[in-house]
Amino acid sequence: MLCWGNASYGQLGLGGIDEEIVVEPRKCEFFHGKKVCDVGCGLRHTAFLLEDGTVYTCGCNDLGQLGHEKCRKKPEQVVALDAQIILAVSCGESHTLALNDKGQVFSWGQGSDGQLGLNNFEECVRVPRNIKSLSDIQIAQVACGYWHSHALSRGGQVFSWGHNRYGQLGLGINGQSISTPQIIQSLQGVPFTQISAGGAHSFALTLSGAVFGWGRNKFGQLGLNDCNGGWSHP
Repeated sequence: MLCWGNASYGQLGLGGIDEEIVVEPRKCEFFHGKKVCDVGCGLRHTAFLLEDGTVYTCGCNDLGQLGHEKCRKKPEQVVALDAQIILAVSCGESHTLALNDKGQVFSWGQGSDGQLGLNNFEECVRVPRNIKSLSDIQIAQVACGYWHSHALSRGGQVFSWGHNRYGQLGLGINGQSISTPQIIQSLQGVPFTQISAGGAHSFALTLSGAVFGWGRNKFGQLGLNDCNGGWSHP
């Protein structure tokens, strides 16, 4: 496990090192002898998934994004997920999602824009909670933007929730944040195989290899040969 970049909040998991910036890849000794399967990077926190399905986090914890009580400069297990076999993790600016082997999604951290999908706008959720509105749907993948979230079902449907100022939820509307997962109606009937989220824009990949993008486009990040505003639907 190698890491580099901003270490000022302990988000690299290297412990109490002197440097605030690590400019070349450095081995994270904490994971020596362990197999890391997935990593999620937030603004000031990091989540690590091990081969046995356990989740470790480190870094800033001011909004509960670590899923345990204190800030950590070394990775610490999210014990609230101990009964779960986690298959994937994703980090937003200050929130975290985890997907288990049963297709259930857990969320924690900052929730003020509805990005946790818990049907509320709580500022801070410090213990992982199951997104119950997705409990009847088998989820295959999760993805976090800065303040919004997506889930891809095993049936190829895309769900979104959270901040929506730039239309990054793909629901055909701008502005209103949404705190419960919504299916993206304009993508219905198309089988999707992968989703990805940037800061305030999103992409989805179909089985046939077509790419759909939506959300903020100020810097041309949607690849549409322009920088015209935001797109509120795919």
